Amino acid sequence: MKFIHIADVHANKNRIKPCLSALKQIRDFIFTNSKSKKDAPPLLIAGDFWDATITNTENSGFTQYIDIMGEIAALTEVFMVAGTPSHDVASSLKVFKPLGIHLFEEPGIEHMDGYTIYAIPEPRKSNYIVSSQHELNERILQDLRNSIDIFKSIKEQKTNPINILMYHGEVTGSIYQNGVKVQETSYAMPGVWLKELDMDYIALGHIHLDQQIESVGHCYYAGSVAPIDFGEQHNAGFNLIDIEVN
Repeated sequence: MKFIHIADVHANKNRIKPCLSALKQIRDFIFTNSKSKKDAPPLLIAGDFWDATITNTENSGFTQYIDIMGEIAALTEVFMVAGTPSHDVASSLKVFKPLGIHLFEEPGIEHMDGYTIYAIPEPRKSNYIVSSQHELNERILQDLRNSIDIFKSIKEQKTNPINILMYHGEVTGSIYQNGVKVQETSYAMPGVWLKELDMDYIALGHIHLDQQIESVGHCYYAGSVAPIDFGEQHNAGFNLIDIEVN
């Protein structure tokens, strides 16, 4: 079974042309490579669809973004996890719900026909009342660990042959666009926790450089769908995943 993994669209009024171009290419790929919605590759959007708050005005591109996502959702199942709070601001993804898009603004699971999607959005610091940065990091890591443990328990029941995790955030062992390696500090998700889940694929978002987290296995950042600033030199695009069912 095939899936498409993208992340970090960062749609806003200043990026209408590159964002729409990328989304239209995905739409056209799905249309060309499927006969019906049932056999179309589901689209996984691993956070930061929006760049910030966007208003529904003529020049913002808002209607165009909704229209293209509606066209994609008519062709295939779409799963979207909330990203960085300053980008996918609270409740901003709810505009996609009437399109039939599966939204994860909290950790959650969606059982589909033949596959299960597990999702963890980027933690929102505003949800925590703490007295220090250290306490904040510890609380967030504990909540991430709890989600991993719940997912692990459910997956062990083998309810579906294909299991995919979506997560928006830093993972230890990954590399930023500037070449700096993510350290085991702050509340970066430990790669060893993801490895425990033994997922068929892990779709990551947040870091704009496409890469595999080799210590985990089938764990990838798709990178941004188009370079965000002049410092990004990677070739943007999307990941096409083909998972064989034994």
